[in-house]
This record gives sequence, C-alpha cells and structure tokens, in this order.
Amino acid sequence: MQRTLVTSLICLAALAGGLAEAAHAQGIPVIDNANLLQAVQNVIDDAQRFEQLAQTIAQLQTTYSSLTGVRNLAAALNNPLFQNYLPPAVYLLYNDVNAAGYGGLTQRARALRDAGMVYNCLDQAGAAQTSCQAMLAMPYQYKATVNDAQDRSAERTVQINALMQQAAMTMDPKAIAEAQARIEAEGALLAHEATQAQLAAMAADADARVRSSQQIEAQLANLARPIR
Repeated sequence: MQRTLVTSLICLAALAGGLAEAAHAQGIPVIDNANLLQAVQNVIDDAQRFEQLAQTIAQLQTTYSSLTGVRNLAAALNNPLFQNYLPPAVYLLYNDVNAAGYGGLTQRARALRDAGMVYNCLDQAGAAQTSCQAMLAMPYQYKATVNDAQDRSAERTVQINALMQQAAMTMDPKAIAEAQARIEAEGALLAHEATQAQLAAMAADADARVRSSQQIEAQLANLARPIR
C-alpha cells in the first residue's frame, strides 16, 4: 500500500511539473513550479519514511513474539503419574505390613508373595501370626516398591528424551528457553528422587533390623520363662 502511494505521488509530481510548464507557456498565472515539486517530494519522503517505520515495527513485533509468550514446552510431555518414583510416604507401606501382615501388602506385592508362597503362618494366631506373616511378606513389599519405581523411571526417561528431541527441532528462542528450563527442572527432580530412594532403602534396612531384634527378643523371652 505504501509503495502504491509513493508511485502515485511520483506520477503526480511529474504531471504537475508538465502542467505548470504548459500553463506558463500560455501566459496563465500559476503557482511556483519549484515549490510544488518540493512539496510533492516532501510527501514522497514522508511516505518512504513511514514505510520503513512500518517495516521496523513489524520486525520488532516478530522479535518480541519470539521472546515472549508461552510455548507450553514447560508442561509438555509431563505425565504427573511418573513424577514420583516412590510414594510420598513410602514408610507407611512398610508400617501397613508390620501392622497387618499379609493383609497389609499392596496389590503388586501380594501378587509377588502369592507366586512364591510356601508357608503363610496359618498354624499360628493373633499377634504371633501377624508378626510371622510380616517377617515373610516384607521382602515382597520392598521388591514391589522397587519395581514400581523402576517402571516410573523408565516412563519418565521416555518423556525426557522426547522433550529433548522436540527442543532440538524448534528454532523458536522462547520455546528453546522453556525446554531448557524444563530439562534443568527434571534434573533437579531426579536428584531429589535419588535421595528419596536412598532414604527408602535406609528405612527398609532399619525396619529389617527392628524385626530381627524383635525376633531375638521373643526367643530370649521364651528361654527366660521358667520350666514347669
């Protein structure tokens, strides 16, 4: 549109110059030809500057859009089911087994226990049965918890790899920045999950030591009873 305006003004200037010369030749009073041409030239210059300004504004808008806004890469490929490798309170799983024996196992742990079960303390009753079942069932709860963590870890690795591939394919600076921030956040979360796994392993070891101590204590108590 600006180029059409400039072209029209140039044609107008040429026509005005020609008409002015013709009118002067016929003795008709006319306006100053030089002033008219200068005025038209000024309009042409202003139109060209306006066109350049419009191009500059459009370029700035493009640059601004590439650096601002939301590209949704921070939330892309982010399944919340895979965010935590371990339950927030994993120790509660172990407490349930200690409190209820076989009945305290999670579904996956119970399936593992059933697959290899030979003895389940059914010849005992009450607290003795619960303690016996807890001792035999707890390793299966540990294994189920680790298996769940491994499954989530594998799925999360797939997500991170897909995110990195998506970031590598874009030339949008804002999208790249979002992807980089997300990958850094994933790294921090992975470090946190590793710490949680270490703490869970320590809790499992401590629980095993407590149960072993309880068994020894029960045996010593039986030995200390007077024989009648």
